[in-house]
Amino acid sequence: MYAHAEVMEQVESAVRRIISAEGAVTLARLRDELGSSRKYAQAFLEHLDAARVTRRLADDSRILRRQPGGDEPGPTRKQDDDPPLG
Repeated sequence: MYAHAEVMEQVESAVRRIISAEGAVTLARLRDELGSSRKYAQAFLEHLDAARVTRRLADDSRILRRQPGGDEPGPTRKQDDDPPLG
């Protein structure tokens, strides 16, 4: 599947906005936000996971990854499998 860079930027922006407002984003929430099918929302989320923008949790929701030295907020929910910060 291919997506234009501008579309990916818009999706990433939407994901960041949802996570900032709600603490996490789910596949269904992104699908509804984009007005797309589940197939495309899942592909976008998997891309953001692979790009290390988001991290998939056990309940299949996503949170933002910590950005070293960045001004983006890190995850808002602590997970037992988080590596120690160092």
